[in-house]
Amino acid sequence: MSAQQTIEELIGMLRARALRYKVLAEGLYDRQTAAEVSAYADELEAEAARLEGPPWPLAVQRFGISC
Repeated sequence: MSAQQTIEELIGMLRARALRYKVLAEGLYDRQTAAEVSAYADELEAEAARLEGPPWPLAVQRFGISC
């Protein structure tokens, strides 16, 4: 299994979990808890998006390379 394949599986798992949390949040009666669950789902989505992005900006930042 390649590293890219593993990352893609992780992204899929994060997105699926985020969707489950969004569905859960919609069904909760306590609005504060629903907002917290929804915010956690948003964090998972953001992490999935970060993993999808190109890895080079981090290397550029670390080594001070200008583009």
